[in-house]
Amino acid sequence: MHKRIVSKDELSQPKLNGLTKIADIVKRTLGPGGLPILIERVGQTLEGTPIGPKITKDGVSVAEECSSEIEEEDIVIQAVKGICRKTVNVAGDGTTTAIVLGEAIVKIADQVLKADTSLNPQLVKESIEEASKDVIKKLKKASTKVKNTKMIHQVATISANGDEEIGTIIAQAFEHVGAEGVVTVDEGHSSKVTLDKVDGYQFSRGAEGRNAFFNNSQNTQFEAENAAIIIYDGRLISYTQLIPALRILGGVSVVEDGSERPTKPFPPIVVMANEFSPEVLQFLLVQKEQSGLSVCPVTGPNVTHVRSGYYDDIAAYTGGTRLGNGSRNLESIEPDDLGLIKRVISDKYKTTFYEGQGSEDEILARVQQLRAAKESAESPYDAQVLNDRIAALTNGIAKIGVGGSTEFEIKEKYDRIEDALNAARAAIQEGVVPGGGSTLLRIALSLDPTKSVGHMILRKALQAPFCQILENIGLSSEKIEELSCEVAKSDSIVYDARSKQIKRAISSGIIDPVKVTRTALENAVSIAGLLSTSGGAIIYKKNKN
Repeated sequence: MHKRIVSKDELSQPKLNGLTKIADIVKRTLGPGGLPILIERVGQTLEGTPIGPKITKDGVSVAEECSSEIEEEDIVIQAVKGICRKTVNVAGDGTTTAIVLGEAIVKIADQVLKADTSLNPQLVKESIEEASKDVIKKLKKASTKVKNTKMIHQVATISANGDEEIGTIIAQAFEHVGAEGVVTVDEGHSSKVTLDKVDGYQFSRGAEGRNAFFNNSQNTQFEAENAAIIIYDGRLISYTQLIPALRILGGVSVVEDGSERPTKPFPPIVVMANEFSPEVLQFLLVQKEQSGLSVCPVTGPNVTHVRSGYYDDIAAYTGGTRLGNGSRNLESIEPDDLGLIKRVISDKYKTTFYEGQGSEDEILARVQQLRAAKESAESPYDAQVLNDRIAALTNGIAKIGVGGSTEFEIKEKYDRIEDALNAARAAIQEGVVPGGGSTLLRIALSLDPTKSVGHMILRKALQAPFCQILENIGLSSEKIEELSCEVAKSDSIVYDARSKQIKRAISSGIIDPVKVTRTALENAVSIAGLLSTSGGAIIYKKNKN
């Protein structure tokens, strides 16, 4: 496949055309007046019928589907998608705002450069970046910390396009798990959105041998109270590895024939290890069936280099010790190495420990270690893993089930819940500001356009989200200008595009997470700077049939 060179002048107009194409479709989803977009999908269902279109108001989902048959426009569209991806990776929401801001900055910068050809595009880019730092300072100064679940409810409701049910569910989830808790989203099993609260330490590994060790009446899971936990970071190959632990748990007495007998009833036992050989599983099954031992082998959480860390977390939670992999062997186990929990439930896919008997001081010390590691995490994945581990040790997990009458409804609602959940997390982290684009509008009008060309460009561009929200509900440009002047008069008021009234931001719940707005601006400035300074392009020639 050959490439061809596109000069700066040849790229100039296609650059704007490509930007306009992706922005025009994405920004139609913004605000209460935003509309869902139909996205065609190719393929068949398991029944052999064609897959129906996707319906969504999620900015990044819409942007990812955009392209152009014109190569010069398409390379710009692919670059603009970076706004959405980066914004989602950092803040989880705000992709549409990033697109709106990015388009405005590029077009205004282009007008400035055409009006004064003596300006250096690279210096204009740097000026915009410097001006954006002033904007971010003002944004942080205007922020308010999230003080209660009511504010989380407000943020989530706004992000979910005014859906009170979604806002309530997310607020209840964070009320249960706390600021650092884990909230997951998955397809539910009813027509409604549901919330399942897990109070204990849960991980996604179930019982080995599946139902062979289940003991409830439905034979669907292993359940036990006041159970002992054996934590072994290694492979259990021979049943003899478990004998020392069983001697401790049951006591030992030598009878007349020289054999050993337990001197006390065995407690329920959970054996955790990296892997179980058939011999070990068979041994445990024999103990269950012939001796009545309540036992469940469970593979430890995760399968990567972080698994030892999970074992140490569980040891702190249960008051036990991780054996193996740098620690003592299982054969040298001592009574204090056994963990204890009030209750355990393990099914085919997950295991949950309730009320671990670990020392509160040790658990808190462990959490502090994980928080310190999270601050220096080398990747977003590592940081998320550490956050999940902190949550499991502190506040448990909340699971949101997304229900609906049709597949389309479920997927559309799923996207909105994901956005709302991410917005709530962002609000907890960095606080909130009056929403609906009003804070950016006021910051824009506070910028001195004579200070630099960057300040002049952002003074105009930052008004774009507010104007777009009002344009999406059908207001004229004259009315938008009138409302802009009205909203700019006070730091605490907003325009409610749903009810078409001026309201107080906090009491009406029209608030935006600072992190989302900040990230959208930073990424919009980044991609706008790159497009404004592009001196041409090198693109593949596409075969046109």
